[in-house]
Amino acid sequence: MSTSLLQGSLGRKEGKAYLRSLDFNLCTTSLSIEVAKTLRQYNPPYMSPDPCAQSVTKGEGPETSLTTTASMNILVFVVMQGVPCIRKQGELRIRVTLAHLESQLDEDIPRFRELGVTANFTPHWHGGNDYGTAEQNARLLGPRRAERLFRANSMMDSGANVTFSSDEVTLQLLDRWNPFLGIEVGHTRQEVTRGGRIAAVFPPLSERLPIEDLIQGYTINGARALRLDDQIGSIEAGKSADFMVLDEDLFAMDPYEIHNIVSKAVVMRGACIKGNLS
Repeated sequence: MSTSLLQGSLGRKEGKAYLRSLDFNLCTTSLSIEVAKTLRQYNPPYMSPDPCAQSVTKGEGPETSLTTTASMNILVFVVMQGVPCIRKQGELRIRVTLAHLESQLDEDIPRFRELGVTANFTPHWHGGNDYGTAEQNARLLGPRRAERLFRANSMMDSGANVTFSSDEVTLQLLDRWNPFLGIEVGHTRQEVTRGGRIAAVFPPLSERLPIEDLIQGYTINGARALRLDDQIGSIEAGKSADFMVLDEDLFAMDPYEIHNIVSKAVVMRGACIKGNLS
């Protein structure tokens, strides 16, 4: 399994959007080539394609997963342009995931389902913890974009495979790794550190996610993106016995207390590795 990371930031110059920074870590997939070709029209540094890349579409190499970070509209657009390009060359042996997805064009949302691209969100951001006030956001991003961030609910409604995770990797932010924090904030769109139930709702209100969809995104949808949904991601006969036992009912409890949940027991591959099942 190979992974490629595409990171960039969007800036403005003389009223036109442009890529301020770009970092490619190319892997052996021709999607990397097509994205680089597409990006040339925006004049970023061009990276030479990996010479082994063509084997992916010719069926000569293993099936590959490609994950790219695409925070703003232009990055979503250019990756989406690359997927149909390489499909014209032959079988697409890459399962593509776009992560972060803070903003995307309306017309790009249905393309995730159409192109079989997984949408990955970090729902503990959906309360706006990394953003300022509504006024500050409108000045920075423009009023329309500022009111249309983190549209995971719309992506779910479009029929796309939507997954959830945490982008944090440092011990200083260990509390933000917590999937229960992600479930709470994804559901309420209110930041815990700003007061939870008394915090301002991060717009748009319509993007609040149902608890059921959040659980699906953290479990079976994630397994599907990894091509492991026949082994993990749901409790079914023949799958690995991986699950946790909670003292609380996520569907009935106070949603502003979800981030405080501690599992009573954790079972991995049939063995209880934390707590007890009594």
